[in-house]
Amino acid sequence: MSFSNILIQVFARLEAATTLPDILYPNIEAPEQTATHLRVDILPAGVDPVGISEGNQELGTIQISVYCTQGTGAIVPALIAAAVLALFPRNLVLSGVRIDKPGTVNPGFLDGAWYVLPVSIPYQSIS
Repeated sequence: MSFSNILIQVFARLEAATTLPDILYPNIEAPEQTATHLRVDILPAGVDPVGISEGNQELGTIQISVYCTQGTGAIVPALIAAAVLALFPRNLVLSGVRIDKPGTVNPGFLDGAWYVLPVSIPYQSIS
């Protein structure tokens, strides 16, 4: 499955969840006063075929970062991160993309005026 198809599948799943904040799409700069939002990155990883399976396999990580204004605490971003993880459970299949392992919430960090809480979801695509 191509990078763009994976991105389309992930955005469609996030957009269908009405309780999540807005998504800031790639290559669009955030206005300085944007409210809490999500940013999505697809991070493909190269793989070497092992065993008899030499099909077109792609592994990678779906990175969905929760951005909240600094000084608003860690609870709201943690709740949003939990909701994101619930959308991408283990064994989920999205048109050729399979989530084989549970996702994780990584340590938060500061980025300018934002507190960022990254959510990493490993994916596998075989064609």
